[in-house]
Amino acid sequence: MDDILIAAPTVSQVDQAVSTISETLKTNGFEIARAKIKKGPCVTFLGVGISSSYITPPQIKIRLDIKTFHDMQQLVGSLQWLRNIVLIPPKVMDPLNDLLKWKNSWEQKTLTPEATSSLDFIEQQISVSTLTRWDTDASIDLYVHFMKKGGVGALAQGPPDKAQPILWVVLGKPSRAFSLGIECLGNLIMKGRKLALEHLGAEPTKIYLPFRKQLSAQLTTISEHLATALAGFGGEIRYAAKPPWTQLLAIVDIDLAPKIVDQPQPGPTIFTDASSLTSTAAAVWQSGEQWQCIKTTDPMLSVQQLEAAAVVLTCGLFPEEHLNIVTDSIFVAKLCLAMSGPGVVVSTVAMMLEEALFSQKGTISVIHVNSHNPVFNFLPKSAMTKQTPPQRDCGC
Repeated sequence: MDDILIAAPTVSQVDQAVSTISETLKTNGFEIARAKIKKGPCVTFLGVGISSSYITPPQIKIRLDIKTFHDMQQLVGSLQWLRNIVLIPPKVMDPLNDLLKWKNSWEQKTLTPEATSSLDFIEQQISVSTLTRWDTDASIDLYVHFMKKGGVGALAQGPPDKAQPILWVVLGKPSRAFSLGIECLGNLIMKGRKLALEHLGAEPTKIYLPFRKQLSAQLTTISEHLATALAGFGGEIRYAAKPPWTQLLAIVDIDLAPKIVDQPQPGPTIFTDASSLTSTAAAVWQSGEQWQCIKTTDPMLSVQQLEAAAVVLTCGLFPEEHLNIVTDSIFVAKLCLAMSGPGVVVSTVAMMLEEALFSQKGTISVIHVNSHNPVFNFLPKSAMTKQTPPQRDCGC
């Protein structure tokens, strides 16, 4: 039979519950070893130390003798259930999640240096981490933070500069190529509210968002994720708090104007294209009366990767100006437009695009057009043909 933890506000309530449960078990034929019944403010349950003031995680030794994909799955799965009681930033889990990109459980697998470093960090965190016991007389607050590899939240008590976490809020690995940071925050808020109700029986009193100023009505309307996450919340929304644990987190400033837009603006216009036949990615633009071309060839890239590579080529051409990028790839256009602000990148193509787009100092418009169709009042007349001479010269 599994271990049972009984907790109540008073000792008499605990004694009454123990008596009732013991009688029920005896009636159903179970025997109880009295020596195994532990009472008091300081107990250990499933390896978790519970004192009158703090909770400490189980002191475990992480195995490093990984040989197969199945071993790796078991290791990462075991670490997941620790993440509500031990602060493990998303960037620490990232090298471990990278080793789960296989299909067959028997395939050979070894730890990378980055994964080994992550496990060393986690082991250190386990040895020093504590959570504060919940004070039923104090309010519960929810903090949410965004980092490059994901987000972390905390249910905590106390003033922001001295807040003590009572439970960490974490998300699983994103499944899409790119997820906006605002979506990540929305998911953290929903999960944090759910955990507060499940474990503490009450909604958070305040939710702290990582914005420098109050949200505008426009942002709340645009972000369905944030609007959904805050639906029905009757507490207080606050901003820009930095509780003590943020020293361990590489916080990303999410309170930024959109970098990528879907409407053209004054600035250079560059047309991108790719050819799977010649494994070529190209970008062409008009300079005065002349067409210019830049290209790259890589037979190892898929057509989607080539289309993305063409966009990457454009970002170094006019780094200080607003850039209008025209592509006939709906995949690349949608992915670029999704990157209007900081987010979580998973796929190789998304990583390549994010690095290029955010290295551009100016803003970027990404416009999707059907292949070789004219777009009047925007494209130059010489571009409204089947192909411009530079496109043919570039091999697209």
